[in-house]
Amino acid sequence: YRASGDIRRVVVRGSGSRYEAIDNLSFGLDPTPPEVEIDWPLPGTCISDTISIEGRVCDPDGEYDRDRLEYRRIHPDPDDDWVLIREFINQPVCSASPNLYTWDTTASTDIKDGIYLLRVTAENGCGLVTSKEVMVYVSNNFNTVDIQSPQSKSIVGGEICLEGTVYDWNCFDRYTAEYRAGGAPFWSPVDPGTTYDTTKTNEPFAYWTASAGLPDGIYEFRVTGYTDTGKTLPKTRKIILDNTPPTGIIDSPKSCTDPGEIVTIKGTVSDDNLREWRLDFWNPDTKSWSLIKSSKDPVIKDVLATWNRGSGEDCPDVIRLRVWDEARVNACSTSLFGDDRHS
Repeated sequence: YRASGDIRRVVVRGSGSRYEAIDNLSFGLDPTPPEVEIDWPLPGTCISDTISIEGRVCDPDGEYDRDRLEYRRIHPDPDDDWVLIREFINQPVCSASPNLYTWDTTASTDIKDGIYLLRVTAENGCGLVTSKEVMVYVSNNFNTVDIQSPQSKSIVGGEICLEGTVYDWNCFDRYTAEYRAGGAPFWSPVDPGTTYDTTKTNEPFAYWTASAGLPDGIYEFRVTGYTDTGKTLPKTRKIILDNTPPTGIIDSPKSCTDPGEIVTIKGTVSDDNLREWRLDFWNPDTKSWSLIKSSKDPVIKDVLATWNRGSGEDCPDVIRLRVWDEARVNACSTSLFGDDRHS
């Protein structure tokens, strides 16, 4: 306290007794604590890098002593000590200031992304203390961009499904999905006009609808997550775009001709990304398709297989040629193309 004024001692005497009284005791006492206001950040604000704390610290009717700014992370241990950021001695700020304090959230490796309390404490000359706290999210990094499909160097075509996780636990703003031809300088959105403003976890997060009209070749796509504080996390993938179906043609025998018992089947099987082909005949005994030959090698206007069909009437048999390529098309399904012929 601050002492001032007068102290007067009054003694009252009476018969048979004596007592003393003190009256008119006056001090320069300050019964009110200092004032603290935090105007920004607001509770729940996402922050990054260096921020300014807006507000004021003051004791309008007394002697001001000091104030300080501290932080403490919430989740790891509620009993963690407060960490001092800055302290000022006898420097009250009685009008709202946009720069009451600054806090560099990158100044220490101990400051991880997470939930923190900021506390401003002011103390006056009488030892009275006022504190105000505000909860904030420190977000110097976007948490997760995980592209699960398509994998790097995958062969894809048609409408391509991008699957995985795009997530930030407290400060998510949006993400973008873009593509470009290999080596091109500019990126284009995979789905123009679409805004991605919700997090995705182990699920489709974009569809590359433009891919169906593009020439085959090597492409890159990029997924970038953005926080409320402007932090980004880009992830890229290089893929092979294949919108061309494989070729499967039976040149001979011609339909409804009698090729005899031993049939030489000629034709073409080709694709830049050929996976396999299969030549079958319809088996009337089992009422199912039976294998004549399968292979992973291309054939260009040459013999596909020699088939012993045995004796039989004209046109009793049906043969089928199916060709697969390596491309995954239309919402991540495997493409299947073929040319079915019969004789």
